[in-house]
Amino acid sequence: MSLSERDKKLLKILLVVIVACVPFMLFVRPLMNKCTTLGVEVAGLESEKKYMQQLALGEQTYLAEAEKAVVETQKLMAKFPSELLQEADLLFINEVEKKIPISLYQCVFGEDVAAQVTSEADQAQIDAIEAETGDITDDAVIEDNTRTTKVSDTLMGISNSTQFSYDVKYEELKEFLKYIKEHDERMVITQFTASYAGEMDIVNGNFVMVQYGLKGEGRPPVTYKNPDIMLGSNNIFMQAAGVFEEPEEEETVSDFFLMLNQPDADEDALIWGQTKDVTEQTYFTSDKNAKQEVTIEFTGEAGEYTANYYIGDESFSDEGISFDAEGKIEFEVLSCIRADEEDEVEVSLNVVNETDVVLYMAIVNDDEENPRVTVKEKTGDIFTR
Repeated sequence: MSLSERDKKLLKILLVVIVACVPFMLFVRPLMNKCTTLGVEVAGLESEKKYMQQLALGEQTYLAEAEKAVVETQKLMAKFPSELLQEADLLFINEVEKKIPISLYQCVFGEDVAAQVTSEADQAQIDAIEAETGDITDDAVIEDNTRTTKVSDTLMGISNSTQFSYDVKYEELKEFLKYIKEHDERMVITQFTASYAGEMDIVNGNFVMVQYGLKGEGRPPVTYKNPDIMLGSNNIFMQAAGVFEEPEEEETVSDFFLMLNQPDADEDALIWGQTKDVTEQTYFTSDKNAKQEVTIEFTGEAGEYTANYYIGDESFSDEGISFDAEGKIEFEVLSCIRADEEDEVEVSLNVVNETDVVLYMAIVNDDEENPRVTVKEKTGDIFTR
């Protein structure tokens, strides 16, 4: 079979097309596809570059926020002790009774909260799974009357509850509730009852307080210092029933006093001093018939202490008064009934205790209708009689 000239020309053209297309299909087109892919990748990298540049511009802000987050986390963690020791609970009760004061005369430690963890139906299912697999599926367990809940891979949340019966004056009750709310460690009152005796201004009742902690790797152990605590009671059964016998107090002489007199009295209107100072060298006086701000500060430790007192901005001395005391410091405010409407002798009192013992403060014979003494601020371990 012979081809015509026309067919030969067509075959030559076809051959040229094939020769031209083969390199395109084998080399050029893959390169074009690769360029397209690289272009998309470059666009993505450009977008990522811009994002990283924005992050770099805010590096200092992010570092500062990260440091702030670490500090806030540490502050939060500090509110949760690594253990909930019963010894620490006893010391807490002793501390509260001194600071407020409040009588926590009956305590029931370690409320059984097992029923709050699972229902009977859920517990039956858990028991069946444990019997079959040996695994505990619930993340909350009870250990030594303390509820433990898994928080993270390294932390376990712990809590326990304590029931209290209390007896306290109304103003001190408000101070107690504020003290619990602002306490350094996390604790919450979950149940609360109160009965008020108006003629005595006494509130009594019961409450349940839950304490919380976090235990895990790296958490510091709980440490506490054993204070001097008066142990024992004349009759614990009468106290548990809410019947009190007031102990006979020994007559003691206070270490320091503040005396307020009527304006027309022979003595100055306001007298600070050390009680046993017969020479009156430690006395600091004012004869103003007006309200004045006064401050007394106690410092020192191990039985050796210093007192300094101020009337307004004027202090008794730069060095203060050195004195010795064992176990406690006594401070007494001796007031009196106002003479008439023109009697304006009055003090706004600030008391600061920076010692290692409790300061016992008493206000005696103040005018009930128009008191001369207002306690503006108390700092440190101060027990008001």
